[in-house]
Amino acid sequence: MNERVSGMPNKDALNIIRITICSKEKLEEMKTRGIDLASNQYPVAMESLPDGECEKVLMNFEAALAIGLSQATLVIAKNNKEDLAELKQKITEKLKEILKIFIRKEDFTINEDTLSYMVSEISETRVEMAIVHALPSIVKMPVDSIWEKIQLANLFLQQA
Repeated sequence: MNERVSGMPNKDALNIIRITICSKEKLEEMKTRGIDLASNQYPVAMESLPDGECEKVLMNFEAALAIGLSQATLVIAKNNKEDLAELKQKITEKLKEILKIFIRKEDFTINEDTLSYMVSEISETRVEMAIVHALPSIVKMPVDSIWEKIQLANLFLQQA
C-alpha cells in the first residue's frame, strides 16, 4: 500500500518475486526505449492479437502460469543457493509436458538453458527470452461462426 500511495517501494516488497504477464509488444517497446526490469521482475510474454471486428482471441493463461511458476521456483532455489542442475531438468520435463497440451505451435521449444536465461540476473536477457518465447493465443475464432453454432444447437434442442 505504501508503494501505491507514496510512490516509494516498501523495502519488504523488493524481496517479492514478481512474475508479470504482458504483451510481447510492450516488452519490445521497453527494450527499444532501454527500460530495464526490476531485479525481482520476471516477464512472461504473450503474442497479443487484437480482437478483429468479428473475431475473439482467447489468450493462453494456463501456459503463462506454468512458465511463471517455473521461473518463481528457480528464483527461490537460486536465492537459497540450492543446486539448480537437477531442479532445472525436472522442471523442464514437466513444463514440456504441460506446454504440449496448451501450445500447438511446432517451433515453440523450451529447455534447461532457456529456463536459465529466463531467470538471469541481467534484465535484457530476461526481456529477450520473454519476447522470443511469447505465447501464442489459444484460438482466434470468428464471432459469426460461434453464433451460427449456438443457433444450430438451439435448433437441435427445439426439435428434441
